[in-house]
Amino acid sequence: MSLNRIVIRSLSAAIVAALPLLAAAQSAAAPAPQRVEIRIPQLADAPRRDVTTVCPKIQDELPEALASAWQAVGKPGIVRVQFTLDGQHVVSVMPVSGPARYRHWVKSALEDASCQSDHKEAQVFQLDIHFVDIYDRPEQRAVALLMP
Repeated sequence: MSLNRIVIRSLSAAIVAALPLLAAAQSAAAPAPQRVEIRIPQLADAPRRDVTTVCPKIQDELPEALASAWQAVGKPGIVRVQFTLDGQHVVSVMPVSGPARYRHWVKSALEDASCQSDHKEAQVFQLDIHFVDIYDRPEQRAVALLMP
């Protein structure tokens, strides 16, 4: 028998002998298994998109309120925004996506929008505001368009 085979057999025997000791050491060091809990949060109702039902003047108010935003930034973009209406007050406005350069103007414009609802509970609405170049799309006649 060659020397290599003797060394390999000796190492193999040593590994086989050490396996039970290694397994015992691992089980002693490992903490006891714990119960796993999975919690699925309740999904909130999807935001409403029928903004004009509670803010009937918004089609006129937003383009006027956001004209200064277009003058300052001057680039097309779409800002998706959610707001919560609590009776007759817009209580929170949160831009969800879109160019950051427009977000503070959109937030301010929606906080000042005249909206009201007969519902006593708060309602969440979502809309997209498209900032467009009126020279590229003269048929629109506004720099900020409300899109449900």
